[in-house]
Amino acid sequence: MSFNIISFLSPLGSFLLSAEIASSAGLWQLIITYGLGQPYAFPYSSSDLTIITPLFKHITNELAIPIALSAIFLSSIKIMMTRKGEDLNRIFWRMSLGILLFFLSLDISKYILEFSYLVFNSVWAYGSINWMSVMTSSEIMSYLSNMASGGNTLSALLLSSGYFAATFILLSFLMLRDALIIVFIILLPIVSLLMVVTELYERMLQLWVMFIELSLIPFPIAIALYLSSIYSDVFFMHLAFLWAACLIPSIFMTKGGLFRNLMSLDILSGVSLLGNRMQVVTDRIPNVRLGNFSIGGEQSGNIGGNNPYHFNINDLMKKDVEYRRTME
Repeated sequence: MSFNIISFLSPLGSFLLSAEIASSAGLWQLIITYGLGQPYAFPYSSSDLTIITPLFKHITNELAIPIALSAIFLSSIKIMMTRKGEDLNRIFWRMSLGILLFFLSLDISKYILEFSYLVFNSVWAYGSINWMSVMTSSEIMSYLSNMASGGNTLSALLLSSGYFAATFILLSFLMLRDALIIVFIILLPIVSLLMVVTELYERMLQLWVMFIELSLIPFPIAIALYLSSIYSDVFFMHLAFLWAACLIPSIFMTKGGLFRNLMSLDILSGVSLLGNRMQVVTDRIPNVRLGNFSIGGEQSGNIGGNNPYHFNINDLMKKDVEYRRTME
């Protein structure tokens, strides 16, 4: 007779466990269908972009000229204020790059997404895995039952929530990614024109980098999910690779501070909050260090007497001797 973990639970516990397992399996199907499936994850073909094309053309046609003129005007004001020839050269090259990216942004975005899909599919199609059947309710129940059959019923119950949490976090990121991909495709032409402004160049360039990272991030996620599938007989490794897929955005995305803050373990451990608080505390402490109290000369970093809390012992002794002489 096969072991069934539900038989060891109360009716309420059995209901909660069954609901959690069913939810995890349902979220997994959404991940495969919408989070990593075509055309939602990689909308690079003309038919995939048909829905957003009218909005894209409207925004670029209506806003391109005023934004371009504003960018040129602000850059001209900057040049007049600085009066440096090197700024003029930089403005020229940034203006040329911005105009070029404006006209080619849609094609460049499509090529980036098409290349990303080819890289992603090289792993996703490897081994002819039926991804829908990798994590079904029966499969999850089988993992937990095999673990609980060794007497670890409580541990199995605690770890069952890991499936739900992992699938929920991964689906949340992938759906947000799909939405951001569409938003970036529409906004990148305008972003490109704003690159001519010196103060905005770095930020606009970061948006292009973030778009590329969002396009490529399914590739390492696919590797982690593939490893999770081939370790399906080892419960801990199977769940560990599933969680690795959830944490990949916080590790690989250099410009996506949003994903690092939402998905990083630093928030769960409180390290990030503590570090921010310590920075505020140290900012309120005067710049007094042991190195400020020197004998026989200035310390490094305090040359010139810029530190008001620096005391030179030799100067104090000379002043004391002179004071005593005047008093005599």
